[in-house]
Amino acid sequence: MNLSQRSSWLAFVVMLALAGFALWPGTRGGFVFDDYPNLVHLGDYGRVDSWPVFARYVTSGSADPLGRPVAVASFLLDARDWPADPFPFKRTNIALHLLNGLLLFLVLAELGRAGGNDERSACRAAALAAGLWMLHPLFLSTTLYIVQREAMLPATFTFLALWLWMASRRRLLDGHARARAWMVLTVLSCTVLATLSKANGLLLPALLLLVECALARWQDSKNLRGLRRWLLWPPTALLCAAMLLALPGYIRDTPISRGWTLGQRLLTESRVLFDYLDLLWLPRPLSPGLFNDDIPVSHDLLHPWTTLPAVLGVLALAIIAWRARQRAPALSMAVGFYLVGQSMESGPVPLELYYEHRNYLPAALMFWPLALWLTHASPSLPRLRDTIAVLLPLLLAGMTWLGAGVWGDPARQALVWGERNPDSPRAQAYLAQFEIAQGRLAQAEVRLRTLLRTRPLDPQLVVNLIDVRCKSGGLSAGDLAASVHAFATNPDPTRLSVHWLQTQLPMVQAGTCPGLGLPEAERLARAFAGNPRTQKVPGQRSDAWHLLGQLALAAGHPDEALRDFNAAYAAEARVDTVLVQAALLAAAHQPRLALEHLQRATVPPAKPLWRWRSMADAHGWVLYRQGFWQRQIAQLRGRIRADLPAVPVQPLPANPP
Repeated sequence: MNLSQRSSWLAFVVMLALAGFALWPGTRGGFVFDDYPNLVHLGDYGRVDSWPVFARYVTSGSADPLGRPVAVASFLLDARDWPADPFPFKRTNIALHLLNGLLLFLVLAELGRAGGNDERSACRAAALAAGLWMLHPLFLSTTLYIVQREAMLPATFTFLALWLWMASRRRLLDGHARARAWMVLTVLSCTVLATLSKANGLLLPALLLLVECALARWQDSKNLRGLRRWLLWPPTALLCAAMLLALPGYIRDTPISRGWTLGQRLLTESRVLFDYLDLLWLPRPLSPGLFNDDIPVSHDLLHPWTTLPAVLGVLALAIIAWRARQRAPALSMAVGFYLVGQSMESGPVPLELYYEHRNYLPAALMFWPLALWLTHASPSLPRLRDTIAVLLPLLLAGMTWLGAGVWGDPARQALVWGERNPDSPRAQAYLAQFEIAQGRLAQAEVRLRTLLRTRPLDPQLVVNLIDVRCKSGGLSAGDLAASVHAFATNPDPTRLSVHWLQTQLPMVQAGTCPGLGLPEAERLARAFAGNPRTQKVPGQRSDAWHLLGQLALAAGHPDEALRDFNAAYAAEARVDTVLVQAALLAAAHQPRLALEHLQRATVPPAKPLWRWRSMADAHGWVLYRQGFWQRQIAQLRGRIRADLPAVPVQPLPANPP
């Protein structure tokens, strides 16, 4: 290692330590938002301390068709059961972010050498660019948001693939024939690992192809052209074809599941990309955070007026990336890497419109052209460039440290997000929950009612307002009527409404909330069940009937509860649902009804490997081969039968109310 390499490594290690220091205050924070539905699977099958339990857990992911098993397994580094302490998860995320920074430094150094830069410029620029990326405050909502390890791991395997590819590429150009095999192995293994972390890992061959096209002017050979032709082009073309073939289904289903069409999404994403670029190039310590459900949708090219300039701007960036590949390969790679990296999550796949973590991998090369200019050995403005190269990392580190302090204080975090997103139902409901917990009921009610004037059907606002009213005097007839209307007519109903009612059942049964007893809860449940959109989603129909069965049990109507439970199973045949319902009937002193309902529990046969379409099929295969559901059914049946002689069966009342 020569002197220039040692100085670059020293500078990078300093920035690595600075990044760890700046992020550390965020480790005091807790779980937020999507952490809960994803990490709760740690406790679904008991403590993960054996291979059978591990197999059940690692195949339980459902965030995308492939289930993200690599990311799911990584959470076992921090906990083997649920509930768990958030600190180890955040600590591991920070370590992974620093590892990604190191890999990016190695990648950029290789790219700099391949692009014709001398050793000094290549290493210094790589250290600065990787440091700027690693210290950027925008990535707080990736690094400190625990579940977004699923966005970090694809970056890890992509950076690893780029580094190994570039190192093997250099050896191939030097005449080492075995380097070709290493390049093939790198692409295949890293693409699989990245994709099993998150589906956008499928973009890895396209990103490698982009880099190859930009470097072809500087270094090329017959072997490299062959690798591009049969190793990188086919998976890239297949991915494009798959996305195009999926478009009809997206177009048909998107209006049902989202509040916009696919065309409106694509128009909106052009504006979103420029908002991301604003956050990247004009960094700030406090960004909008996780709650971005208030993004205005682009209805056409002129509404809002910024849509057309944004669409033209995205096209201009694509042209720049293509045209610059000859004269400015670093600029070409930076712009192209960003656009290709965003093409799935900010493209035709009908995901939510806006999340900051979508920039984590695409922005990896963003600051490299700037770093090359700042570190280039030139007599032009040397002091100014050196000053900027020193101050920029310090400035970003300060912003990240301030932002991490907010992430480490949940109450302050809720307040900041609420203030920065006044039109976001999620942000306002999240802040209202903190205000309710602190006893500031009047503030929470004003906050919720203010937004309900413009969003009267939003379930998050509705259920939190009911919480406030229950704690401050009771639910009025007007509030109940508005809630029933929201449950019945919300164009985008979610399971949130049903799950909230389930958690409130003890309060409803105890009668501690005036105006919200069993009859009122049933009105809300039937309103949700009758929502036309609910009727189109089997899982939501099943949830609604399950809740109605619980309410019937609470009201002393076990036969009616059994009918509702049967309807829930008919809507979505899930063995776990039948087990829960049979246990509820048994707990309500109706063992014969429980046994009758348990007869419906049919364990579906495992699909053979060639018929698997998603990780759910693999999960079903694991459960079937282990006899998991069969044992659960037998154990529950045995417990119910053991209690049958000792438990009196409660008759139906003569005149049910």
